[in-house]
Amino acid sequence: MDLFYRHKVVAVEPAFARLYKRRDFQRTALCFSIALSLGSLHADDEVGRLTYTPFHNSMAQTGGTGLLRTPHAQVLPFGDINFSYHHEDNIDTSTIHGIGAHNTVMMGVGIFPHLELVVQNTHKDFSGEPWEPATSSDLSVSGKVNFDWLIPTDWFQFAVGIQDVGGEASFHETYYAVASKRFYDFRFSLGYGYNDEETLYEHQMGSDYLSGAFGGVEYQPLSWLQLVGDYDGTGLNAGVKAFTPSSWLPWGLQANISYQAYSDSSTPGRDNQWIGAGLTLPLAGSNYSTRYNRDTSVGVDSEEPTVAVREASMAEFALASRATDKDQPKTSIEQALLEPTPVVPAVAPEVAEQLLSQRLVEYGFENVSVGSAGSELIVRAENNLFNQNELDAIGVILGFISEQSSYPAFSLYLLNNNIPVIKVAGSEQDLADIFHSNYTPLSRLTVSDGHDQHDHVAWVSERENSHTLKPRVILSPSLYSTIGTELGVFDYSLALSTNLQVPVWTGGLVDVRHMLPIANSDDYEPGEYFGNDRHQSEIDRALIHQGFKLPQDAFAQVSVGQIKTDYLGGTGELRWQSPEGTHKFGLEASYYEHKDNSNARNATPVLAHYRYYFDQYDWALEANAGEYWAGDTGFKITSKHWFGDTAVSIFFEHTDSSFAGLNIALPLTFRKDMAPDPIQIRGIEQWTWGYRTMVRNENNFLDGTLVQEVDLQNRIDRNYYNRDRLSARYINSNLERLRDAYLLYR
Repeated sequence: MDLFYRHKVVAVEPAFARLYKRRDFQRTALCFSIALSLGSLHADDEVGRLTYTPFHNSMAQTGGTGLLRTPHAQVLPFGDINFSYHHEDNIDTSTIHGIGAHNTVMMGVGIFPHLELVVQNTHKDFSGEPWEPATSSDLSVSGKVNFDWLIPTDWFQFAVGIQDVGGEASFHETYYAVASKRFYDFRFSLGYGYNDEETLYEHQMGSDYLSGAFGGVEYQPLSWLQLVGDYDGTGLNAGVKAFTPSSWLPWGLQANISYQAYSDSSTPGRDNQWIGAGLTLPLAGSNYSTRYNRDTSVGVDSEEPTVAVREASMAEFALASRATDKDQPKTSIEQALLEPTPVVPAVAPEVAEQLLSQRLVEYGFENVSVGSAGSELIVRAENNLFNQNELDAIGVILGFISEQSSYPAFSLYLLNNNIPVIKVAGSEQDLADIFHSNYTPLSRLTVSDGHDQHDHVAWVSERENSHTLKPRVILSPSLYSTIGTELGVFDYSLALSTNLQVPVWTGGLVDVRHMLPIANSDDYEPGEYFGNDRHQSEIDRALIHQGFKLPQDAFAQVSVGQIKTDYLGGTGELRWQSPEGTHKFGLEASYYEHKDNSNARNATPVLAHYRYYFDQYDWALEANAGEYWAGDTGFKITSKHWFGDTAVSIFFEHTDSSFAGLNIALPLTFRKDMAPDPIQIRGIEQWTWGYRTMVRNENNFLDGTLVQEVDLQNRIDRNYYNRDRLSARYINSNLERLRDAYLLYR
């Protein structure tokens, strides 16, 4: 039996031209009457109020942000992600998943300014036997874009959206346009939609859902409470929403609860109550989220202070205003500011260099060399402390240089596996602007390839605290999973990945990984449908890697050994990026044989890579093409969106079949890990989870063998180039993070 997704993601032909076909516009009049009747409840004493409490947004029951069952013109903020679960009353498990009341799992992302994407799964039973009608589920993708960049927000807000993009098995396909306008504590929304009645399956919300006029009103009498009513084309709905105040949860998180208490929907089995819970958080984390909040312009604000920088500025002001009150309790930032900043007294330059070298070594940096060439300070250092992002290490080291160096110029060479990968240079004034003033815009640093000769350098210390033969143990979860199959909403096999890495010489690294099964769903049990794909207790990877710095800013790596448990062979990689880091080209070739089965096909993948980086959005467009692991040939296009150290990737793949999907890659380790002396135990710098579904076919069959790449954790981009984020454009668009790391970790 073939298992398949109930939904696929494909290109959709425009349908908004059909929005204005003749309909019964009595629905429009009804929407306006609801708005006017609720608006009359507004108190007279609010008329003169000039500033509003922010109006909170949450997910509608289906499709994305909205009221109860209808969308409004708002979208998720750029860089935010939302997880929601909605449970509807009176679910009939005797009918298939696409008919009547259902539960909904949703994940929405503010992928660009003014654009949200939402992945949702609707189901009745979470899991069960495939022959039971309520076991299966529907996986779909929706999108909405608003036009705040075109229409002044004091006029109104306008958005267009698509629910359940493409596919043969579509249960929620809808196209709509909607406008919203806020008046004091009320927000009114009015829209018009098109629901294709000629699709293979009837719309799960009803054939009249968003078919013609729809609208609703939200009333927010308190900053955390909303009363909501809407008309969705099938009937009226009324309910309430509650949101956590900003002071309740850390890191910019906000939780919400939605409750639809009333519905008179004409759709059979849909005049129900439903309750939902949601959580919204910034993908970038609290220290960087503010740089994505740009209400009147687009892109990432590279000059917006991070949370830590703003707290430090406020703490300095607070300390100055109460300097005489010694008994007043101090915050952690204030306490750090009270600690004396190490300042080197007027000593000989060689002594100052030796003190700087000693400080870097004691802090935990490796392969430290400090010297000078004329009027320039030269520092070489390797970072294995800040594994989420090399920028943190650069910020701390440059901050130390700004404290202790009297040279008018500096050059910092960042090493990985004792190979210089990048050079960051500037002046004494540049460092003062970045670390010791509130000057904006920040001075740009000179960033280039680190392939310089150092014959002319007078070193006072060379390669102190060597990285060689210091084991690093990297612990992380390993998750195999399926979403939205005929066996249920989510099936999984979970294991503990223990990766031992030992640097043996310059550029050389031994890499061994063991998998220890922890738990799995019933469908991953031996003999069940996914039983052959479950984790086993085994060493699935044992490799030795050798990296090489080549002329003309190129880098190469050769990896030889065992991968995918049963295959022996090797992989060669070649990488080059342009001086500013805008363009990157790569080539990868491999040869692997099955170690036990001589009749098995040899894997000979060969791929060419390209990447273009937009620093305005922290966005990378990637493409690769060639032969993949199973011998299939084709291409893959990826849109990768960075939010701090979290990346959200949307991709399309085509070889023998076509696929589309979404991945989220995030670090599962501390921002600053323990020092590797004599051994380091830490989490993983990048853990990836996502899904893909077959597109451009009728049934969306699962096929995990196509468009597979060589599974190397220690690729050049990841092991040497900060997950492909070590370039002039990236560093100079993240200067605030350098100051942030220095303030937090000096």
